[in-house]
Amino acid sequence: MSNFVQRFQFALVAVLLFVLPIVAQDNTRFGKPVKDAASPFVDPKLEDHPIDNRPQYTVSYNGKKNTPNWVSWNLRKKDIGDIKRGDNWKQDKTLPDFFPVVDKKIYKNTGFDQGHMCPSKDRSDTVENNDATFTYSNAIPQAPNNNQKAWRLMEEYCQKLASNGNDLHIVCGPHGIRGQGKLLDFTNFLQRNDVKVMVPALTWKVVLILPDAKAEPEERTRTIAVVMPNDQSVTTDWAKFRCSMQHVEELTEYKFFPNIKKEIANVLRDRVDQEEIVTAKAKKKKKKVGEED
Repeated sequence: MSNFVQRFQFALVAVLLFVLPIVAQDNTRFGKPVKDAASPFVDPKLEDHPIDNRPQYTVSYNGKKNTPNWVSWNLRKKDIGDIKRGDNWKQDKTLPDFFPVVDKKIYKNTGFDQGHMCPSKDRSDTVENNDATFTYSNAIPQAPNNNQKAWRLMEEYCQKLASNGNDLHIVCGPHGIRGQGKLLDFTNFLQRNDVKVMVPALTWKVVLILPDAKAEPEERTRTIAVVMPNDQSVTTDWAKFRCSMQHVEELTEYKFFPNIKKEIANVLRDRVDQEEIVTAKAKKKKKKVGEED
């Protein structure tokens, strides 16, 4: 290849990089969840500690419950890679020194999963990004059937949407108190020495789905919201837990995606997702019916 051709190619790439807009990833592009004005005041020193500068996700951490209030992240095709899932759970060194220290010992022999909020697979493009999901500010005590069945399959569904080119904005978190594990059954806290981690009664998630990273929400934009019990009754059928975003807002007292235009947001909040979700169980049943026919 001649020097002239090489110089031309480099120049063309430079022009394209200058002309084509690069849409930066923003884990709270449409605003952080905000507490309802009528809700009790939350002490920002201890109870509500946002970590704003983490590239993998944004978390509002609760220093009394020792779990996140919520975790927010943007999911695109590029975020899903081939990095092998880690398992190096660790303390979050970015939290204030006066916060209780949560480590894996508090989960040991409880029958509760260290349940990711922002999933490992959603940050599997680099080792660094994947490793960042294994901090206890991104985890809750999760019932194994909740975590490994419905919650996991909803995560995989979102990953499929992103792999197809969609741009997802996701917020999730725990709610209430008293969940069920395999060994401790229903309990309010995991406790070791003087550190307590609250066990939530419910898990919730809201998802805003855009066709690409430059798109803006419209009235027809698809949203998915769910509330699931944090217990062993949960099956693989995550779709049955779908509800309106407004229901999750009333439950949690958070307003989601507050930067979306009000007239559009009102439509999105009222809607319950009706897309057909075919679970593995439904596929198996359908196949069996076909064989019998």
